[in-house]
Amino acid sequence: APGSEVYCTIQPAIEAAFASGDGEVRLQSGVYRESIQLRPDVRLRGEEGGKGEEETPLAVIEFDAATSPGLVLVTAAADSEIENVLLRAPVGAGVGVVLLHIPNVPARAEEVVFDGGGNAGTIGVLAQGIGSSDGRIRQSTFLDLAIGIQSENSGLRVTRNLFDGIADDAILVAEPEV
Repeated sequence: APGSEVYCTIQPAIEAAFASGDGEVRLQSGVYRESIQLRPDVRLRGEEGGKGEEETPLAVIEFDAATSPGLVLVTAAADSEIENVLLRAPVGAGVGVVLLHIPNVPARAEEVVFDGGGNAGTIGVLAQGIGSSDGRIRQSTFLDLAIGIQSENSGLRVTRNLFDGIADDAILVAEPEV
């Protein structure tokens, strides 16, 4: 967050970083139970060296059905970035949760762990629209999901990722609408 301000939740820190033009929010180790909306040109990063057992990021953003509106955990904005974070849908989160939605904007995710908790229909990344074609998913891990990455009308770049425990498709590319 800008300056030395400390926030208990992520969204106010994102808003402050966007308003100040600072553009970066650093997450300390911990579990954050909230859905968030990234803002343009804001980078959300887990703390450096923040890796636990098996190289899992120590900053965890977790879907909480009781407090999260809708079924999307993180929604990207133009030129937003998320790095060194674990996005998680805990067991019992429900059907159809999307951990990262990239809605027709260029956004990036690097060294992110997408953990679907084995929930039916959970998608790690949903990229939609030609605007997301300048985005990328790199060096990330996709665990226990129905679909790792679903791309609809998008040329999203996907490189050096690991997929494990995927029920349906690691990468699903939907045909362009005509």
